[in-house]
Amino acid sequence: MKRIYRLRVIIIAVLAMSVSVTAQEKMSLRQFNKYIEEGTKFYQQGDFNSAKDSFARAAMTAKKTKGENSSEYIQLLNSIGQCYGNMGDYITAIKIFSQSLQVCKKVVGEKHTDYAATLNALALCYSQTGDYAKSIELNKQALEIFKNRYSERHSVYATLLITLAHNYSQIGDYTKAIDLNKQALEIFRNRVGEQHISYATSLNSLAYSYGVSGNFIKAVELGTQAAEIVKRLIGRNTEDSEKIIKRFERAYKEINEVTKYNYVVVNDKLDEAVEKVKSIIKAEKCRVDRIEDITLENQEEIIHEAIINKKFINKTIYENIKK
Repeated sequence: MKRIYRLRVIIIAVLAMSVSVTAQEKMSLRQFNKYIEEGTKFYQQGDFNSAKDSFARAAMTAKKTKGENSSEYIQLLNSIGQCYGNMGDYITAIKIFSQSLQVCKKVVGEKHTDYAATLNALALCYSQTGDYAKSIELNKQALEIFKNRYSERHSVYATLLITLAHNYSQIGDYTKAIDLNKQALEIFRNRVGEQHISYATSLNSLAYSYGVSGNFIKAVELGTQAAEIVKRLIGRNTEDSEKIIKRFERAYKEINEVTKYNYVVVNDKLDEAVEKVKSIIKAEKCRVDRIEDITLENQEEIIHEAIINKKFINKTIYENIKK
């Protein structure tokens, strides 16, 4: 029994050494989290200039404490880029995303979904500046990465197909755009069915491609189908018309921004979606930067805290616990 107990103490001690931080580092971490919260709040309110400033301060803190080659620094660069993009300053956004892409390449490599997400964000900025050829090039790279990660039947893959289709529509390659939108529509049909807001959004995207190609009859037909789905959703009396329209608008916007998020949960099967959300919550609670918030509720945590504060010098663990 004694040997087992000592082994547990050694494990706790190793853990303590790996997560212990100085008072100054704790202060920096609190400040870092404050900047993140402020930036997120401003972003949600649509105050992208203030959000950008808060994220920039958080990025400086991350750079000092965690270094440039950290996932936190990459995510913050992307957040800053998104703010510039939302303010219409696409040139600056491109510079920020390009910087993030280089750091991401060093940290996670060119096959990681974080790298693909940054590629896609950069592609969207190039699209806004009218450089559709560059946007398509980046979209294709991101699409290949996500295909390998999620397969060609995943909703994330479908959303990227829609983004790519939009770019082909802009350069006049309507045949390619329509084909990509049809692929996306089929994926959504199989994933969520024909009475889902994502399917309606995909229909609307296909209608757009037909419309710009000059096939207005087909565009109206598909647009009407999308509208009928929305009407049926309203007819369920689960939501009023204003809410369902907002959902439709939000889905159309988010379908092009899905890769900017840290997690993707498709609510096609409720039970599975709930379990995925629970897993995300558990994962977030296990992040190292949240460890300082743990309260002391058992002997192992008392031992952990005591080791960090160096209270065991010249004393036994048993004596400290007794006191």
